[in-house]
Amino acid sequence: MARALLASLSPLVIALLVAAAPRLFDMPEIPERRMMSQAGDNITLDCPGVTDMSLVLQLEWWANDMKLVQYSDAGTTVWENRRRITLRKDNFALEIHPVSAEDNGRYTCLVNSRPRPEAYIMLQVQDVPDPPGRPLIMGFTSRTVNLSWAPPPDNHNLPITHYLIHMRVGEKGHWDSRHGIMTRDNRTYQQIINLLPFTVYSFRVFAVNKMGRSKPSIESYYMVTLREVPNGKPVIRTAHNISATSVQLTWRAPPDETIHGEFLGYRLEYRPRDQGPETVRETYIRDSNVNVSTLAARQASAAICTAQLSSSCILGENSHLPTRQLSLSLVVDCCPGRESQLGDTFHDGTMEQLNWIAHM
Repeated sequence: MARALLASLSPLVIALLVAAAPRLFDMPEIPERRMMSQAGDNITLDCPGVTDMSLVLQLEWWANDMKLVQYSDAGTTVWENRRRITLRKDNFALEIHPVSAEDNGRYTCLVNSRPRPEAYIMLQVQDVPDPPGRPLIMGFTSRTVNLSWAPPPDNHNLPITHYLIHMRVGEKGHWDSRHGIMTRDNRTYQQIINLLPFTVYSFRVFAVNKMGRSKPSIESYYMVTLREVPNGKPVIRTAHNISATSVQLTWRAPPDETIHGEFLGYRLEYRPRDQGPETVRETYIRDSNVNVSTLAARQASAAICTAQLSSSCILGENSHLPTRQLSLSLVVDCCPGRESQLGDTFHDGTMEQLNWIAHM
């Protein structure tokens, strides 16, 4: 009898259960409440649906699918960020002090084992950006470098306004933080100008928004700017004839910062003063440390000679710059057996002419 009665009621019970169960597509969408805060501030997140009069037996706070706080009659347990997170006892609000960029995300408050919250809390924390990507060298000359880098992976709810570039000279130099190069906007490329030829450089980049600048990027790989022809010139110190057919010159090397490449040595040109450039002879001194040379004029005993001294350096393989003679011109009296002394000098910007008078 009982079995027959249960069999007759089963369809009715099942029908009632099916009718009472909500369908998935009939469930209302959970609303979102947005909150904005800045890194370093203290914030309080109220639990949606809970008031001072609510009976709360069990409660959980979640952030981005990670349990933060659990409350029950047995007590309160803080699972994450214990030094910065507390749960208020009066209304079960979540307090974060201070908030940081890592707190950005969706917060959920579940009350009395409910599977769905009354609302989600979307917390947006404004902070300085993440560091941008390592700057890459896209091209360079003897005086310029073209840099490019990837934007920060997260600008923390504030747009990037511009970038700041620091430069370092040499492998063990200091970063020039006082004279950073600021881009005009948030484009991720920049040309650096006014560099020195044949010099080692590296670069790092900061991203900047209204909250401030990020930590520096990974520094770029070291690079060396291209070479240039020297713009310095040797300075003649002494010049005198030591025989009937030779003159000795001594000079001071040009400053190192004017060489713009590897210093190879000098080129000495000379010719009779009364003859044209087709009679010029050359002598190469392939040692940058030499500063004395004897010029064998091999002219008649009363010949007047002109000598030019220029410095040389290595240029890059792709350089198409013309060879520049940064020279000094000497008017030499080659009379045998007579010492000479330096007299007046003539300077025209690229050449100096030194005259000396023979003793009678």
